[in-house]
Amino acid sequence: MSGSESVQAAVPLLPPELERLILEDAAWGDRPTTVNLLRVARRVHVWIEPLLHRVLLYDALNAECIARLLNPKYASWVRCIASNDGPWSAILASCTNITDLAIWTNPSRYTLSDALSLRHLQRLTVHGANFERPLEEAHLHALDRLTHLEIFAAAPSEMMSTGTFEALSSLTHFSMIMMTIWDPLVPAHDIDDWRFVTIQLPDFKADWITGAWGGEDYWTRAEDIAQERKSLRVMEAPP
Repeated sequence: MSGSESVQAAVPLLPPELERLILEDAAWGDRPTTVNLLRVARRVHVWIEPLLHRVLLYDALNAECIARLLNPKYASWVRCIASNDGPWSAILASCTNITDLAIWTNPSRYTLSDALSLRHLQRLTVHGANFERPLEEAHLHALDRLTHLEIFAAAPSEMMSTGTFEALSSLTHFSMIMMTIWDPLVPAHDIDDWRFVTIQLPDFKADWITGAWGGEDYWTRAEDIAQERKSLRVMEAPP
């Protein structure tokens, strides 16, 4: 290819707005494609780099990962993050645009408080041990702003007797993670609330990533079950 042909090939043939939409759609939820597009051109790098940090899942947070999460440039792009142990207070203070947070260990109440201080948080996954004791009023108020709450690991009996769920009148989605094959007929611990759904999954991490990118996940299945229950209650209600 000659020099003039090379320059011509680098000139975009589409309006920038349309080109960006096409490339972002191609990179959405596809990390290999995202990485490849970063090398296309400087303008494309600027558009696509935020998607590289939008959804993050770590089995362990090493020093390099933590450093990036504490860097204001990268932290502002994080929307969904899931991991186990880590310096959560510092991470959540840095990544203030998080909408979906999953902490798959048993963090302290201080960590739960930090999570609930996130202004944009809509989906929260935490260990059931956080609900062994009644929550403070401020925590209940923050939880009531969530659209999705998920409890990881089997919930102790204390969790069902503290009155926490009854206080969350605005909650639209609740689910519980169990590490086994999904069965929609799993009993919901006899809780008389059509919104409470227990679901079992073979791979909760892969399912979380799918949902974080807007795909069909366990929340979708939970919602289908909940809506079916609600419809049955309406049909069975006395005239």
